[in-house]
Amino acid sequence: MHTEFYPGNVHTLIRNYFELTEFHPENRGTKAIILVSIGYCMFLNHNDYYKELVSFSRMVFNKISSYECTDKYLLAWYLASGLRMIDEDNESAEFLEPIFKGLEKSDCYSTRMALKMMGTIMRSLAKSDREKTIQYAKKIKSIADRNSGSYIAAEAEIYEDLPRKQKIDKLIKLERKARKHSETITANNISLNLYSLLGKSKDKYVDTVINHHDTGTYTRVRALISKYESVLSAEEYFRITPEIIAELKRAYNYLFCQRLDGLFNRCSELLWRIAVFNSDVEYLYALFKNSSIIWRVNSTPDKELVFANELVNITTPARIANGESQYLQVRIRVLRNGYEIVNDDSVVSEQ
Repeated sequence: MHTEFYPGNVHTLIRNYFELTEFHPENRGTKAIILVSIGYCMFLNHNDYYKELVSFSRMVFNKISSYECTDKYLLAWYLASGLRMIDEDNESAEFLEPIFKGLEKSDCYSTRMALKMMGTIMRSLAKSDREKTIQYAKKIKSIADRNSGSYIAAEAEIYEDLPRKQKIDKLIKLERKARKHSETITANNISLNLYSLLGKSKDKYVDTVINHHDTGTYTRVRALISKYESVLSAEEYFRITPEIIAELKRAYNYLFCQRLDGLFNRCSELLWRIAVFNSDVEYLYALFKNSSIIWRVNSTPDKELVFANELVNITTPARIANGESQYLQVRIRVLRNGYEIVNDDSVVSEQ
């Protein structure tokens, strides 16, 4: 149940079984290992542990990719889905597209698997290639049940290119349809899209996502961040209760472990602004030290320099340990020697 460290115990055990077994898909022992591997992928995907999902499914897929079997396509889908969820959209689409083309010609073809793959490719391409995205959306609609999550998600993607007012009207109806047919994941995604279009005047959309019992960790974190970004943009700090801060800290820990970098940076800035407002210097320093680990791994010293400068500007030796204050000064000099910020527009620098 704990996936803060990688590879996890189950990952390690299954890898060892693979090494100890003469590998062939028709071998009884191999079949058993592949089945338990798929079970573990299901567990990781269901619990939103995408970093481990990518690592684990890649290992297993590489073992069976040269064999023509249904399990190969399912593992490829898990890998591509995990890549998309950790913001590796280009890699996800580039990896899965040729495999999907192979599935279309294969005896292993099934409509269910085709819809899974096309849905992932469609979402991965949504920002980079609208023409291809719409092609996949139309193809999904041609074979999916009209009330399914796949069909509704494809419709929502097509609506993205409509004028704003028309798009909002269409999405409102589509969200109701998805809820009516218990397509919660699709409905939640549409709700978050509507919230981004309508703002806090329609908190009901984001609150439905946050409070729905079937909302997964990842989607709930997205919803929390979106909602409280709007709250802070309106400078309604009175709405940030200790319980909300605790929720955002749990979201931060999840994003830190899963390396979901876009959401991680947004969550970091949210917590930073709240701590600045509350004059919580001790937490600001802890947040800086933790977040800088990710920024260094990602080679984004600009982020670290902005936060370090901000922290120095609001602290005094009397409010932070002297050694920590000296550390900040040294770190800023190191960062400035290797990186210069030009026209930084993060919310932290605006404060």
